Amino acid sequence: MSTPRFGMPHCFTTSVRQQMLCARRCSTLLVIFVLASACSNSPSRATQTTVVQTVATGTNTAPATNSSAVATTSTVAADSGMTPQDATATLSSFSFANDESQYAVHDHRSDTALVQAAGAALTAGVSGPELWAATWIWVNEGVDPAPLLPLLTNADPNIRIMAATGLIARGRTEGFAPLIDELADASTLVGQEPPTTAWAAAATSLVRFTGIADNGPPFDADASRRAAAQQRWRDWLTANQASLTFDAEKGLWHTA
Repeated sequence: MSTPRFGMPHCFTTSVRQQMLCARRCSTLLVIFVLASACSNSPSRATQTTVVQTVATGTNTAPATNSSAVATTSTVAADSGMTPQDATATLSSFSFANDESQYAVHDHRSDTALVQAAGAALTAGVSGPELWAATWIWVNEGVDPAPLLPLLTNADPNIRIMAATGLIARGRTEGFAPLIDELADASTLVGQEPPTTAWAAAATSLVRFTGIADNGPPFDADASRRAAAQQRWRDWLTANQASLTFDAEKGLWHTA
């Protein structure tokens, strides 16, 4: 059995304009850290699809009025009948070293019980792999942005980037500054195939949800070019934050 690959759509290109086009082409996939092809080499799972409608395409983009961390969610597929106890166990047993635990999260990611368990786990302040799985599920399936806000200062860049992306995908500006900060981070994220750096994942999210390619950085950027791109994004945010509006239907931010 092949190992599930928790990765975001990724393009190997040196052109920021090509980068923007790629982000648009990939917009029907999960927002971030998608199981790109969980079972492409497994005969028993060969026909499984991982292309689903999520917050990246506007399905769950409207900010919720309910501030409760465990919010009502809309599911992508019919529930499997997972019990709350099973959902909690699925999250707590998640491990990147265990294929079956990854398949369990992937296969039931839109199940109401698992989504609610993810929200509860975030509220309870879980850590480690369980936090990764809960964040991934909530970013892609949850509605309420509230559970994501505290994660913006998490010590793990994987969590920060997922949470920040989930927020801007829901029409919340709080995710922009953390993503811009990540443009200086060259560490490799976990759960991605192909391997992706923090700054490349952050750049993809910024370009995807603003449609602005000119700020960069391109995926072959060195540290100095990333620093220059980071400053352009900071200048953009300073100049436009007060006038930013979110088009939930298109999943894009606009300036006045």
